[in-house]
Amino acid sequence: MPKEFLSIINTMEGTDTDSKVKETLAIGLFVEKQVMLARAAELAGKPLSDFIELLRSKKSHGWNMRRATILKKWNEEKNLKTGLAEINALTGYGIDDDAGLYFENETLLETEGNFYTFRVSRQSFSG
Repeated sequence: MPKEFLSIINTMEGTDTDSKVKETLAIGLFVEKQVMLARAAELAGKPLSDFIELLRSKKSHGWNMRRATILKKWNEEKNLKTGLAEINALTGYGIDDDAGLYFENETLLETEGNFYTFRVSRQSFSG
């Protein structure tokens, strides 16, 4: 790894350089739309809910722009519902390949194409 990168990575929170590099690369790949959310979490070596919290803590624009999951082509409805339960969210969105949902500060601003809204009742989260 180039020294320039290592000196910056060493200033990041955490003690394990390998973990910091994995997290940084996974976030970058997700934001650049090279991997889906679940794959980015796997590459970072984190459970999905922990990776989502990492994205939120970094105020990653990729998280705000890509919370929706492609449903029809990849048959992701089950994963979307699982993700909602893991992060204790009440609303999730699914989109088709040619669709887009645009968020700013967690507020849906604009849509294009077909999308689906999933709402979970609070009762689903009681243990």
